[in-house]
Amino acid sequence: MKLKAKVTQVGKLWHATQRAGGRVLWDAADSFTIELTSNEAEINRFVAEVSNYGEVLEVVRSGALAIQKGKESLES
Repeated sequence: MKLKAKVTQVGKLWHATQRAGGRVLWDAADSFTIELTSNEAEINRFVAEVSNYGEVLEVVRSGALAIQKGKESLES
């Protein structure tokens, strides 16, 4: 998933990601990108938690899809 967060929230995003067993792929505040593999309930809980720290820009729920690094979002 990709979020746009305030600089003051980046530390909270790192901690939430580590607690959930995820991996930070890009840690710029304007495009904080996270990889998380888990069951649907855990991913839903994680998305709800981190949405408190910033605006969710993209969520991909399949390993066959991708999220572009940086602040740009992929368009259909």
